[in-house]
Amino acid sequence: MKLLPCLLVTVLASQAEATSSKLDLSRVRVASLAHELFPRWALEHPGRACPRSVHEMLRTVDRCEDDAIDPWGYRYEVLCVRSAPQPLVGVYSVGEDGLAGTADDIKSWNHRR
Repeated sequence: MKLLPCLLVTVLASQAEATSSKLDLSRVRVASLAHELFPRWALEHPGRACPRSVHEMLRTVDRCEDDAIDPWGYRYEVLCVRSAPQPLVGVYSVGEDGLAGTADDIKSWNHRR
């Protein structure tokens, strides 16, 4: 019976590691989409302030559209605030719970590179 607690600890540790890896991956992706991909999209679309979606930005630079999906299977979302002299753009994931506006959301403006 001593093996069962060890197995449980190993399973729980693996789950925690997977969750941590998903968080890290999502943080890297929202930062990359907002701070690297959006500027490239903007150069290709000088007459437009904001893209309609992450998919649109990915198509512009011939990246795989699967990159628009977070580790939990939800779409990354674009948030644009039109302001002078240029718009402010952010990308976010709704996180594991799939709900926007909750504590597990991952936002590019909170995770600068």
